[in-house]
This record gives sequence, structure tokens and C-alpha cells, in this order.
Amino acid sequence: MWIGSFCTVGYIFGEVLSDYMGYIVIGLVVITSIPIIRTLIKNNKAKKAEQGK
Repeated sequence: MWIGSFCTVGYIFGEVLSDYMGYIVIGLVVITSIPIIRTLIKNNKAKKAEQGK
């Protein structure tokens, strides 16, 4: 049942959103990169605070 429903939804979204697939992929990459970037910034601030003491 899950396989059939996901295939059907994927087919429908593929037909409807095929023109925007590049934007969707770029958006997903950006959204999934946000936690990594936040962690890097947080770690850099912590290192600078330690060095300033």
C-alpha cells in the first residue's frame, strides 16, 4: 500500500512540478544545509570567545 501510494503521489507531483524541479532541489539543499551552517557559526563564536579570555 505504501509503495503504491508513494509511486502515485510521485507521478502526480512529477507531472505537475516537473518545470520547477531544479528550484525544489536547490531549496532542499539550502534548507538541509542550515543546521550545518548554524553549527559552524556557533563553534566559531565559541572559539573566539575562548581566545578572548
